[in-house]
Amino acid sequence: MEVAKGKGDGDVLAWIREHATQQRLAHEFDAFNQWHEKRTATTPDRRLKMNTIQASTPAGAARDDVASWFDLLDMDDHASFGGKI
Repeated sequence: MEVAKGKGDGDVLAWIREHATQQRLAHEFDAFNQWHEKRTATTPDRRLKMNTIQASTPAGAARDDVASWFDLLDMDDHASFGGKI
């Protein structure tokens, strides 16, 4: 709902922190982010899904630096919001 109101990432994070039933410490956020930054497609079906998404993004198929789901999300966000690929 917050995104539909035009809120950005920082606003959404502030909303989550305000409404979370369990507050997280900074090192927990860091561990979560590090794990996700390294998380890759671990099965053939997931790799196929990742490859399909990457190939459908303008110039995505030409990139060889997309290995993790975060890489894929960053590539898609960059392309979707007008960045040069």
